[in-house]
Amino acid sequence: MKRKFTSCLLSVLYAIGGLFACISLAVWSATAYVAYRHISNFEGAAGYAAMFQMPFWYLLYAALLVGAFLWLRKHLWLLAVAVVVLGCLTMPAINAITELAWDVSVPTGPFGRL
Repeated sequence: MKRKFTSCLLSVLYAIGGLFACISLAVWSATAYVAYRHISNFEGAAGYAAMFQMPFWYLLYAALLVGAFLWLRKHLWLLAVAVVVLGCLTMPAINAITELAWDVSVPTGPFGRL
């Protein structure tokens, strides 16, 4: 019973961490690809190129995470390591989301944040 509960808990943590980790990996991959290809930034073209690539990268990483989960679910210690790694990859996405929320909700004065 305890093993089944641990497996379910790790599965839920893996799924939640995987969603945000895919966001972080998609942003990094799209930005790196745009920089590698030396895409011109004329009228924001590099930003648009990265923005249109992000859904592709997100779906690619999500499919890889599902495949990895199907392979790791039999080995609890590997799944626990994967949850820790995904937790580390999740931090940049959570930081970006909270930073956006902070920038929208905090009034600014002539010298920056009040």
